[in-house]
Amino acid sequence: MPSLPGSDSQARLDNLNSKTYLEQAEWLLNCKWGEMFENDPDKREAVWKHTEAIEKMDKDKGKKGAALPEIKAHVYIEKQAEAVTWSDFRDYMRSQDFGFDKRKNMSLTDFFVFVFKLDWKDLADAESFDPKAAERVAEAKAQFAAAQEALDTAKSNASAAQAAADQAAESLETAETAKAEATTAAEAAKSAEETAKSEAEAATSAAEAAATASEKASASAEAAAAAEAAAKE
Repeated sequence: MPSLPGSDSQARLDNLNSKTYLEQAEWLLNCKWGEMFENDPDKREAVWKHTEAIEKMDKDKGKKGAALPEIKAHVYIEKQAEAVTWSDFRDYMRSQDFGFDKRKNMSLTDFFVFVFKLDWKDLADAESFDPKAAERVAEAKAQFAAAQEALDTAKSNASAAQAAADQAAESLETAETAKAEATTAAEAAKSAEETAKSEAEAATSAAEAAATASEKASASAEAAAAAEAAAKE
């Protein structure tokens, strides 16, 4: 007997689509654990990454959301499914004949049907799951959460290191600029000192020349006075 409530496959799929993103992801993993995920950690990680991405994109409901409005679904599809457009996605989903074209949104289950090429009825009509599979799904979820936390910490540390490096580079640049300005100022001061010294030397020379001229003038005056005195005698 199917685990989801509903009178037929379509009704049960509608019920699945109304679950939160995380519940839809866990339903997929439980339903297809042995067939798709048990021996494929990369595929398990892809499920969690798709789930985390859609939760972040749903700004209105976040983790409590179940489906993205069509306009946001366009962006999600083009970011999460490589080399796929919304038109590609929509045409494929219409071919599955479960009423996708009558809706204006996209559930995470819709995306899983597309990206993993699943038979949607296998998901909708799934019966009771193996408890061991559920335990492994929970373990895989915990492992991904731990890995994601470690990744976030590494990114945070890298950002902090980059900020410190940028600040150090800025400080070095400031120091080099200050050094260059100090060197220029010192050179200007030295030049001014040499100019002042030259001017002082020139002034000294001029003073010495003036003194010599004064002495000569005094000597000439004395000679003239002596000549005048001699002439009077």
